Amino acid sequence: MVFRFTSLQDCEMLRELIRQKPFAAKRGATLDVWDNIAAALSSALKTPVKVKQIRDRLNLLKARFKATEQTSAVASGVEESLQAVNVQSHYSDADGLVREYMALERLPTPRQLQSYQRSKRKKI
Repeated sequence: MVFRFTSLQDCEMLRELIRQKPFAAKRGATLDVWDNIAAALSSALKTPVKVKQIRDRLNLLKARFKATEQTSAVASGVEESLQAVNVQSHYSDADGLVREYMALERLPTPRQLQSYQRSKRKKI
């Protein structure tokens, strides 16, 4: 039987992804983090969920979000302010959670910061 995510399950998945931050895992530990996410999500949803299903759904949600943001930016009218988003309410919908996840992905990891600092010292 094919598993289809509902909007509530999307939110649960995104909250778990934000909590565990698989993109910030150390090299070699990434698969373990994804396995932990799948196990946590499976127990929360009471349905077995595979890592590939989670990754595919995340990529789909990110692509939809980017397309929506792009059409909003191109549309004429009053410009939307990202600062005007109510911080408390954005955790209740999938778009807000996708925005939060993508913002966290863009932050540099400690390893990236160390690499940047080393390269900066070499230039001096």
